[in-house]
Amino acid sequence: MKLTEKPFDAIVAGSKKYELRLNDEKRQQVQVGDKIVFRKLPDLEKKLLVKVTSLKSYTDFGEMFDDLKSEYPDWQKEDWIEGMYKYYDREDEQKYGALAIGIEMLPTFEVFVENESDSDQKNIYNEKTQEYIKTVTVSRKYPYAYGFLLDTTSGDGDNLDCFVITEQPFKTGSIVEVEPIGLMEQIDDGEEDHNILAVPVGEVAAVNDEVKEKLTDFIDHVFDHLDKTVEVGRFLGIDAALSEIEKTQDEKGVIRYDSNWQVEFEKEKQLLRDVFGDSAIEIEHIGSTAVEGLAAKPIIDLAVMIPDHADADKYSNALEQIGYKFHSKSTERHFYQKRKPTAFNLSIAYADRGGFWPRQLMFRDYLRSHPDLRDEYADLKKDLIEKYPEGVGGYSEGKTESVQKVLDLAGWKDGLTYNEWKSTL
Repeated sequence: MKLTEKPFDAIVAGSKKYELRLNDEKRQQVQVGDKIVFRKLPDLEKKLLVKVTSLKSYTDFGEMFDDLKSEYPDWQKEDWIEGMYKYYDREDEQKYGALAIGIEMLPTFEVFVENESDSDQKNIYNEKTQEYIKTVTVSRKYPYAYGFLLDTTSGDGDNLDCFVITEQPFKTGSIVEVEPIGLMEQIDDGEEDHNILAVPVGEVAAVNDEVKEKLTDFIDHVFDHLDKTVEVGRFLGIDAALSEIEKTQDEKGVIRYDSNWQVEFEKEKQLLRDVFGDSAIEIEHIGSTAVEGLAAKPIIDLAVMIPDHADADKYSNALEQIGYKFHSKSTERHFYQKRKPTAFNLSIAYADRGGFWPRQLMFRDYLRSHPDLRDEYADLKKDLIEKYPEGVGGYSEGKTESVQKVLDLAGWKDGLTYNEWKSTL
């Protein structure tokens, strides 16, 4: 399905829970559990995968609004219905009625294809830089395209391997967005290894007997020329695949922008609303993960603004109950960290003192509106993480000059408090 920018981004942010359509012949074929690929207009390059969680049919748009009005608190019924008529005419509404498709976004990942299907040429790449090293001939043709998941590190220090179960002839060096469908255990020189089994987003496949037979035959004989034995273990399901990916996803490295960061922020924002209540003047997504298209460490930075610095300590127990641990405090903020199941850094900033809040938002917003500076900053971070792989010390210090450059361009003034900053907007 095709979506304009606003509803597409709302699904990514987690604020859009239903896709609203006419209940025409095509939509009547949709079932709970189906998967739908949405493509973003106008160029259709960006896409996301959702699962259908519910189906609700109605005689007309008015009945639909009455049932779902809690999802649209800012809309009046008449205005909302008129908005639907921009896309659908009244005759079709009377003929088909309306359908609310409940949706939930599914995780997808990127695979770098090293080896093409139906080829006995094994291409070897540096999995961290994607630089070609060499090609060797193996004893069996690859049954499916084979490569590795970007931004992962498995137990052997390499990326997590992946077979792409498809008939599409993906070429070596291509990057394919995939959905995991299972996991294959492998015993290599007595060591257990794992291969993710996946399909390109939008395709449907199962790890059936035919797939298992092809993979087992390949693994059993691919290294015959080396007199090396590799064995296939168990075939496991999607949950095992997702668990393995989660365990191997890089945390210290700078990785490609992930639209799920915004989704995770929205979820966490609601938890923080419950903790801070009306005391939270604002809750914002800050840092690199808040800038679309910017490579970042997969740690989501959030900031909560409260009126008075003297009240900051009283939230510690409630934050601890939802997984946060106190780290430090300064004249500008209280700082907490949470690492499971998703990594978060939380700053409690104060309206009455400190320049943390305006500095963070001015930096974020300037990068959002200036892609050239965003990309320049991303390149710097990648260079620094190679020099300082632990992601501390020189990594942070190395960004100082670039950060200050952006702040100067954004019009930042040292010492500007939240209250002073808001008065200038």
